[in-house]
Amino acid sequence: MLRPLAGVKASRSIVALARPDVAARTTIQQVLTLLKAEAQSVAEAPELRDAAHLN
Repeated sequence: MLRPLAGVKASRSIVALARPDVAARTTIQQVLTLLKAEAQSVAEAPELRDAAHLN
């Protein structure tokens, strides 16, 4: 069962590193696109807009 964390400021950083030849692969581009889209949706989520998530 998942329970929301109340009063806890938590964050996660995801870093994607790849050599240029690997980063040019279609599958890697798809994963990076999905990661960017998810990051954008989290950044725009009203319930997540506080000082901890804007930095």
